[in-house]
Amino acid sequence: MPSGQIVSPRKAARVAIMGGGPGGLFAARLIARAHPDWHVTVYERMPPTDTYGFGIGLTGGLMRTIDAVDPELRARLAPILFDDLDASFSFHLSHETAVVQGNGGGHVGTLPRAALLQVLTAGAREAGAEVSIGEAPPTDELMSACDLVVCAEGVGGATRAAFADQLGVHETQSRGQLIWCGADAALRSAHFTAAQTPHGTFVGHAYPYTSERATVVIEADDESIERAGCATEAFGAEGDSDATSLEYLSEAFTGLLGGALLLGNRSRWRRFLQLRCERWHHKNLVLIGDAVATAHPSLGSGTKLAMESAATLAEVIYNEGIGPDALATFDALRRPAVEALQERALRSQLWWESFPKRLGRLGADRLVVAYLSRAGAVPLDALARVAPAVAARAVADWADVDSADVPMHDLANWVLSRGAAHDLAGAASDLQVNCNDPWGPAADALVAEARARQAGGAAVLRIVGEPTRAAALDRLALAERLRLELGLRVAVAMEAGESDDAAAGLVAGRADAVTTVAR
Repeated sequence: MPSGQIVSPRKAARVAIMGGGPGGLFAARLIARAHPDWHVTVYERMPPTDTYGFGIGLTGGLMRTIDAVDPELRARLAPILFDDLDASFSFHLSHETAVVQGNGGGHVGTLPRAALLQVLTAGAREAGAEVSIGEAPPTDELMSACDLVVCAEGVGGATRAAFADQLGVHETQSRGQLIWCGADAALRSAHFTAAQTPHGTFVGHAYPYTSERATVVIEADDESIERAGCATEAFGAEGDSDATSLEYLSEAFTGLLGGALLLGNRSRWRRFLQLRCERWHHKNLVLIGDAVATAHPSLGSGTKLAMESAATLAEVIYNEGIGPDALATFDALRRPAVEALQERALRSQLWWESFPKRLGRLGADRLVVAYLSRAGAVPLDALARVAPAVAARAVADWADVDSADVPMHDLANWVLSRGAAHDLAGAASDLQVNCNDPWGPAADALVAEARARQAGGAAVLRIVGEPTRAAALDRLALAERLRLELGLRVAVAMEAGESDDAAAGLVAGRADAVTTVAR
C-alpha cells in the first residue's frame, strides 16, 4: 500500500474497529489515510494513558514494516524509543552467568506501552479516524451498521466467544502462570534469571523500556506459587495488583533488580491462553492480533503480530476493497507467518514451563544453547559466531574436553561426529513418537511405555517418527523428558538435512546421540 494519502475510487464505507491497542489503532490510521472519504471509528474502553502492562519492544522486522507503509509514523516513534540497548542477553543461575552478545532478542528499541498508544491514537485521529473512548456498541449492531468490523479487542474480548462456532476457536491454557510487573531498575539488555527459593523456582524475564525502568515477567508452576503463599484468587477491585506476590518476588529477584521493588499494574498471576482459530473472519467481521491468534510472551511478538496484521489488512482493503474475497485474501496472506510464529512460541512456552527440571543438570552456557535452540531458531554455528566463548564452553562441557580443543568452524558437524559415535549397543528398541507436547497426556503414555521397556532391560531407546522438521523437534523434546525422568540413554532419528537441530539438541542435553535416517 502506498505510504502517501490515497483517495480511493470506491464508495464511502463505514469501518468499525473494536479495540484501541496497537493493532486496532494502526489499522485505523492506515485505512483512514488511504480512504479519507470513509467513516472509520475505533471503539476503546480505556484511554491510552490507562493501559495494562509496562514496556513494549519493537523488533527490526516490525520497524521495517512500519517504515514501508507509514514512514511518518516511524519518524514519530524514533525520538521516544529507548534505543541505548546492548545487543545481548544474560542468563543468570545462582552461581554463574552466561552473556551472549549480538543476540538481544531482535529489539531495535523499547518504549512504554502507554507512549506507543498515545502516538497511535493521535495518528489515527490525524488521519481522519474517530477514536471513541468508553463502551462500544454490541458487535452485532456494528456488523449491521458497518461495511466492515475489525475486532482487535485482544485475547480477553467478548466478540470471539460470541462467534466461537463460526470461527472454529481452539483455546488451551498454559500449565504454569505468569505475572507482569515493572521495576525502577536501570537495565540495558535482556536478562533471564532463575530464582530458586525455599518454595520453588521462579523464572524472571526482564528488559528495559526506558533508561530507568524495566518490564519484568515472572513465571512459575502452581505448586511453587501456592507454597510461597502467593496463590491469591480474589481482589477487591478490577485494577488491583497482587501485593503479596510483588513483595515476595521483589525479594526473590533482589539481585536482578538491585534492591528495587517490583511495581504493579493490574499485576496478577494468570495463565497464558494459547488461541487458534480455524477461520479469521465471518460475514463482514475480521479478527486480528491477540483476538484471533496468541503467541507466548517469551517470544515477545504480540505487538509485532498485531501491527503487521493491521498493515496486511489495510493493504488488502486498498487493493481489493471490502468483502468476503478480500477477507479471504487477508487470511491467506497473513496466516502462514502467524501460525509459524505460534509454533515457535508454543515450543518456547513448553520449554520455559519445564525449565526447573534442567537446573542442576546443565550449566549456564549449555542452558544458553538449550534456550536459543528451544524452537529451532538459532543454530549452534550461529551462536559460535556471536558468542564464541559461550559456545566453546558449552560444547566443551558436553564433549568433556578443554574449550581450547573445540573448533569454532563447522561446529555442528564436529558435534555430530562425536554424538553419532556413541555406543548404541542395545538401541534396537524403537519408540514411535507423534506428539507435539512432551509434557502432555499423549507424552505421558509414551513415558509409561519407555518405563516398561526400561524395566524389561532396555538401556537405550531410539526415538523415531515422521520425516518433518517439526516432528524431529518434537522427538528431541520428548527425548529430553525421557532422559530427565527415567535416566535412559536416548538416540533420536533425524533427517540428513537436520544437522543444526541435531547438534544443538546434543549439546542442550535433549539426546545422547542422533542417527541419520535414509528415506
